[in-house]
Amino acid sequence: MGRVLVIGSGSTATSVVQVMQQYPQVFSSIVVADEAQYIDGKLLRPVTTMDKVITVPVDPTNSSQLIDLIYTFRPQLVINATFSNYSLHIMDACLETEVSYLDIANYRHTDKERVSYRWQWSYQNRFKEAGITAILGCGIDPGITGVFAAHAAKHHFDEIQHLDIINYDASYNYPRSEEQQESTNDRRFWCDGDWQDDREQQHADRTTTKLVYNEELESLVKNFPTIKEARCWQSTEQTESKAALVECTIKGKKKQEQQSVRIQFGFQTACDYQDPLQSISHYIGIPVVVGAVMFMQGNWNEPGVYNVEEFDPDPFIPELENMGLSWQLTVNKQDTTVACNVQ
Repeated sequence: MGRVLVIGSGSTATSVVQVMQQYPQVFSSIVVADEAQYIDGKLLRPVTTMDKVITVPVDPTNSSQLIDLIYTFRPQLVINATFSNYSLHIMDACLETEVSYLDIANYRHTDKERVSYRWQWSYQNRFKEAGITAILGCGIDPGITGVFAAHAAKHHFDEIQHLDIINYDASYNYPRSEEQQESTNDRRFWCDGDWQDDREQQHADRTTTKLVYNEELESLVKNFPTIKEARCWQSTEQTESKAALVECTIKGKKKQEQQSVRIQFGFQTACDYQDPLQSISHYIGIPVVVGAVMFMQGNWNEPGVYNVEEFDPDPFIPELENMGLSWQLTVNKQDTTVACNVQ
């Protein structure tokens, strides 16, 4: 069993702690830390009476405070479940204390530059030399999408050439903050070794989608360099569903023959939240905890900085199934067109 420090006290952090309670054999104690004005907030209140949970105040932007906190509680893993622009402060504290790190989304620079993993990837050598692990983007997308890409690469392809990800996340159909809206207005996609920005792109099969940029594209085209085209789409269909639903279409070669694999996944577990955004946070907490379980059990603990698709997907997926993930994989040897449609 191991000790975990969770940074954050919002709906995602609350979900992470609640899901951890289902793994008493893995997590011996859980410390939840955030700014003092948030640590007693109504979202976190349900977990404060749980077994093995301690709440303490900390400034996530203050590396010295984080270092003192880590030295005090001596966790094996720090989970960043707060704002992504705090990531480097927390990674610096992990380096200083030689404790491993896991997060949900990539670093967002304070000058609102487009989100990028490159700042976190720059920690690779330092984490490796310290003998500690950083697991990046262990949510739904990024997160489960990368795990299923790795599953397809391992079991269904010798070479991946094309990737389409469609997100049916219900939270996109509700009011979003200015920063979130700015992210959805980014329409980059990967085509023949470079980023393109084409707002007129249309999905070949689905007219109710719009092209969006999501951060997993940056790591997926890096870690699967044979990819010629990679795009993310957001469904514009209005839905009352509170479940997270994502579809990945992957095309490439297996034994010199072209084929296509379509993977659809979603969480069917009932959720009692009335706020759809809080409902989605509930589902995000599941892959975060499964990633932490993978680390604690020694499956995902290679020293260095890695995105989820760089680890073995095989032990991860059954744990997701145990937590309510429903998924379906279809192989189609006829749907093999791979081309960049850039005007």
